[in-house]
Amino acid sequence: MAGIRLLVKADAKIGHALAAAATPLGPMALRLRPLLPYSSAIAGLGLAGGQDWYVAETGEEMDPSTAWEECHKLNDPRQEAFAAAAGAAGITYAEPDWPQVWMPAETPESVSPFGIVEGCATDQRWMDHKKVPHGERPDWHLEDGFSGLRAARKAARADNPRRVRIGHLDTGYDPQHRLRPPGLATPDPLEFNVLEGEDPHRAVDPFVTGMLKAPGHGTGTIGILAGGMLSDLFFPDAETGDYLGGAYEARIIPVRVAASVVLFYTSGLARGLDYIAAPRGKSDMRCDVVSISMGGVASAAWTEMVNRAYDLGICIFAAAGNNFGGLPTRRLVYPARYERVTAVCGVMQDGRPYYDLGLRTMAGNHGPDSRMDTAIAAYTPNIPWARWGCARAYRWNGAGTSAATPQVAAAAALYIQKHFDAIAAYPKGWMRVEAVRKALFDAARKNTRDDWRTYFGNGTLDAAAALAVQPAKASELRRREPDSATFPFLRVLTGLGAAPAADEMVHLEILQRTQHSKTLQEIIPDPHLAASRIAKGVQRRFFEALIADPEASGTVKQYLAGHLKGKVKAIPAAAPSSAPRPTIALTARRAAPPYRKLRGYALDPSLSTELAHVAISETTYKVLWESDLAPGPVGEYLEVVDFDYSEDTRYAPVDLNDRDILAQDGLAPSEGNPQFHQQMVYAVAMSTIAHFEAALGRRMQWADADGDFVQRLKIFPHAMRDRNAFYSPDRKAVLFGYFQAGDGDPTAAYPGGRVYTCLSHDIIAHEVTHALLDGMHQGFREPSNPDVLAFHEAFADIVALFQQFSHVDVVKRQLAAVRGALEMESLLGNLARQFARATTGHAALRSAYRAYTPEGSEKLQPDPAAYQNVMTPHDRGALLLAAVYDAFTAIYRNRTADLVRLATAGSGVLPLGALHPDLVNRLFEEVAKTADHVLGMCIRALDYCPPVDITFGDFLRALITADYDTVPDDPFHYRIAFVEAFRKWGIYPRRLPTLSIETLLWQPPPGGRKPVLGRIFDLLSGFIAKRGFTATRRELFEQSSDCKDALRRELDGILEESGVSADLAAALGLNPELDYSIVRLRISQKISPQGDLHPSVIVGITQSAEMPGSAVPFRGGATLIVDLNRAEIRYCITKNMNSMERRDRQTDYAQRLTLYRDTPKEPFAILHARTEGTEGTPLTF
Repeated sequence: MAGIRLLVKADAKIGHALAAAATPLGPMALRLRPLLPYSSAIAGLGLAGGQDWYVAETGEEMDPSTAWEECHKLNDPRQEAFAAAAGAAGITYAEPDWPQVWMPAETPESVSPFGIVEGCATDQRWMDHKKVPHGERPDWHLEDGFSGLRAARKAARADNPRRVRIGHLDTGYDPQHRLRPPGLATPDPLEFNVLEGEDPHRAVDPFVTGMLKAPGHGTGTIGILAGGMLSDLFFPDAETGDYLGGAYEARIIPVRVAASVVLFYTSGLARGLDYIAAPRGKSDMRCDVVSISMGGVASAAWTEMVNRAYDLGICIFAAAGNNFGGLPTRRLVYPARYERVTAVCGVMQDGRPYYDLGLRTMAGNHGPDSRMDTAIAAYTPNIPWARWGCARAYRWNGAGTSAATPQVAAAAALYIQKHFDAIAAYPKGWMRVEAVRKALFDAARKNTRDDWRTYFGNGTLDAAAALAVQPAKASELRRREPDSATFPFLRVLTGLGAAPAADEMVHLEILQRTQHSKTLQEIIPDPHLAASRIAKGVQRRFFEALIADPEASGTVKQYLAGHLKGKVKAIPAAAPSSAPRPTIALTARRAAPPYRKLRGYALDPSLSTELAHVAISETTYKVLWESDLAPGPVGEYLEVVDFDYSEDTRYAPVDLNDRDILAQDGLAPSEGNPQFHQQMVYAVAMSTIAHFEAALGRRMQWADADGDFVQRLKIFPHAMRDRNAFYSPDRKAVLFGYFQAGDGDPTAAYPGGRVYTCLSHDIIAHEVTHALLDGMHQGFREPSNPDVLAFHEAFADIVALFQQFSHVDVVKRQLAAVRGALEMESLLGNLARQFARATTGHAALRSAYRAYTPEGSEKLQPDPAAYQNVMTPHDRGALLLAAVYDAFTAIYRNRTADLVRLATAGSGVLPLGALHPDLVNRLFEEVAKTADHVLGMCIRALDYCPPVDITFGDFLRALITADYDTVPDDPFHYRIAFVEAFRKWGIYPRRLPTLSIETLLWQPPPGGRKPVLGRIFDLLSGFIAKRGFTATRRELFEQSSDCKDALRRELDGILEESGVSADLAAALGLNPELDYSIVRLRISQKISPQGDLHPSVIVGITQSAEMPGSAVPFRGGATLIVDLNRAEIRYCITKNMNSMERRDRQTDYAQRLTLYRDTPKEPFAILHARTEGTEGTPLTF
């Protein structure tokens, strides 16, 4: 079976949220990706009902023969699981993302083993088209007796404000060819590539040959459209001294929509049609004309893009299609068959239709008659065809409707160029399309033969005559009805039951089957006629043939059987044609796997040397699949650089895409293999990133101090020979050290053995969390109060600790060992086991519930006074870690109380002996779920923190508020557990009347300040509505930067208004006398456990002032939580810049602070270094 993707139309907000979170949906485990990222740039023409199109990757391979059946299940209420999943995502429509087949006209180039095109110097003039007529010179088609493009080019010269823009949707182009459009830069700022795994900003054809490949097609068609001068070529008689392209002065925008014209995908052409309406998201760069020399079976996604382009005034010209002896079809293919698209058929040099040339010679498609009203013919075959890879050569035998289409598109561009002002003056976009078509159609030659309308539609192209036609008056133009993916007579079929979309899906499947079936085409030759013009008996025979069609889905057959009330008689299969049908073995594209599996240490290498733990020492990490992952690994987020500065050695990078490595889920864990070390840091770091993205509903960014996009965090597994590991904000890197173990206790660590910090799950997760937190809050580096650096350390420990609970075998084994009591000492809840044993001899470097002293360890007891007395960052951070862990254990006990009662017959006291495996499994489910919830709560709270001067009390309020917004009802009392645990450790915010959930929630802005804040909301919500939710990290960064610039302009304007500037400054806690900075703007789409979408914008605004005697400036500002669901600024979380009390506290703390006297570039390196004057104290992380 082959993998088939689906194209689905879903609720835009939910769909984008599911896409951002990469959340699998329903029984098919669908993963959504936006199909049309540029639609949001088209103001006023979005999809109806807040819907958008998505590519849905299925979790498993799907047989193409069942693809339509799977689509119908999503709209069938009897398929409860499928329909429920579709309902949750707002999916209303689905169709298969078919591999489309296009008959190539050109002869494939011959490529040597070295990738060089052979025979560039070989005279390739007429080749296999010698039997059909041709002109006396290679560019004969430009002459007045034919297309008239040469004369039209001269007549079209005008001094216009801009060049006419032509979108070229094909396989790309050869940037080195002399016949490349003269005005096309390489690379061109507007060129685009829709293909996955390729550079989206390069439309170059890489010329990959092989089965189902026809590279170079785009190079040929772009030459006919706008190619350069026929000079300095291999053969003197090929040099006419004139330009090949019909519109060589136009602005060409190449869009690579297919790797091969033989086989392309529905989604590729849809993306291309989306792009040309707003290249690079700029609607003012919209194409005027589009040339498409390919096509296939109909698609609802194509239909919507065509209708949108027509209303925008984009003239689309599409090839009619090709056939051999009538196979696979003589009829127009889509999108040429749409009435809002101009279909381009073929006419030969002697005026005969490009039709019926035998079994071995390609011919062009035409008809049915009802669709020839919007068709025209241009010249083919034997048209100059630029050869990919041969910069100075072209073939003289370009053929197919592929060669005809660019001629008509060029003529349309010349007409717009000639009558630029008149065309631009039409009040409606569609009028531009109809005015251009009317001129082309009116001027086309119609006296060529008696049956010209059958084969040529409106006639044969005469570009020169068309330019002489004045643009019609607006009142003379008629708007075409919107195109649809159905036939008129199918509208009698209604009542599938679920929704109108269900009927539309059935209609589309029937239409697609008609394009494939010669039997169906013979029963109703012109299915676009009105139902009244097709006899009922003929319709019935058509439906009966569909029921007998083995390729039709069961849903369609049941649908039709119901319409016919069961009175169906079998229809014999059509007699096999005597003409041999060319066969092409189709292999549908397989979806990329959602995850990459990589083996690694569950905690660290120490477990693998202990008999009691060796069975659980390893785990398999599932990280996001990156298809273009380079050796290193180097991916979208991370770059592993393995240079050992102490040894002056660079280790060879691991290639995780190597076949042997992929086959065994990565390299086997090994302390002695540097390539495994690279794999280990990559696996844990990507797992950590995934937890943040799932909780925050957006792609993570690294700190950008200079305002530039930071593509990757660098990771150095062997950066130094030292007992340290730290995140470097200055280098945008994490550096891991290695050292020799001490010789204290050989039972704990091998004396003198080398310990690598890069092999500890806890240390890797801790350091990467520092980097992620810094990317969100760079203000949390500055120690303005005792909690700031302590919070950084504590939060990194929280993430590392709760990620331990994702290791299934470790958690189950430890739950069984401690009989479900997490407060008992085990591997869980303790950090950096190997590191600690090699340095201090303790069981862990830090613990959430044990206190380590030189004498040993003891259970950690809540101490309300500790928060007032402990000031060093690691020790103070340990208090926050303990409070969070206490809340976690309380929640776990609450969730498992019923399980314990059931297991103990109500006594609550577990009997002696091992726990039953079923009980262990159920306890594991609850503890894993609780850990995941608690970790998500903590990460989500980061968005609700003030931008500077964080305190543990602020974090508690942020945690409670963020969770309240996500899960308002709190059935398991998570929030109460956190408040109680924090209170036991003496952690609570200042100046609250009570310590209740209601008072801990951040409060909405005062009513009097809502009008001025409403202006900020209007700007932000309007920006998102116009620009949409972007897909890539770079686009997200650029979108945020643009939004920050717009917000800055709006805020500056408000602050200059005397009546409201004071209200704004007070709302944001700003000093109106000081400048301010927008330090953060993040667009999030969080999803609650119930599946509810929470789109929001998070804005951080700060000010600063120098503080005498302190390297740390005094900062204030606000975090704005802009709720796009509630249409309001929900919270304004401030650190008042005018607060003298806060300034005095920072002054007092600065006088007592000895860690920094100057602002350090590497705060975490210093923080993790040896404590001065304490000989023998280990370095920490």
